[in-house]
Amino acid sequence: ESGPNGSKALYHRALAHYRAKSYISTIEDLSQLLKIKPDHVKALDRRGVAYRKIGEADKAIADHTSAISISPKYAKAYRNRGNAYFFIGETQKAIADYSRAIELNPIYPNALNDRGAAYEMTRDFAKAVEDYSKLVQLMPENADAYNNRGYAYHQLGNRARAISDYRKALELNPALVQPRENLKALGIGS
Repeated sequence: ESGPNGSKALYHRALAHYRAKSYISTIEDLSQLLKIKPDHVKALDRRGVAYRKIGEADKAIADHTSAISISPKYAKAYRNRGNAYFFIGETQKAIADYSRAIELNPIYPNALNDRGAAYEMTRDFAKAVEDYSKLVQLMPENADAYNNRGYAYHQLGNRARAISDYRKALELNPALVQPRENLKALGIGS
């Protein structure tokens, strides 16, 4: 438990490696921790994220699935497994996992944003608008949420709402490039 190779120390060192984008070191520390505590849900989940970051989606999915089997109400593990599925193009599985994460935590902004993006990939722009609208309600200062919803509106042919959302995104964050590009695509200056 204590000392430089105790479970707490390993977990915190792994998080520091993760923040530094040292994903291999993250995986090594979490693997060592999981030998000591094989049912450490957060370690399994974070190792899964690190595996996805280095392109090992199968290992990521396995770790998230293990975390879910230990703690079936851990919304983050569903969202993170959804990201791993999305990464390998398994969009329907990603949507199912994002949906489960949102069921468990209805005010989960990252899961709403990710599911909106997955709906865009399936060209279900109406559902993407629903998720981005919930995200805008939760985070009214989030410029990306407005830009994403604007894009979905644009794809649905709702030009006025797309323009309004792109402009709101720029009002909130004038440095964003994407809404400016999206407005240009509509033939409008920002």
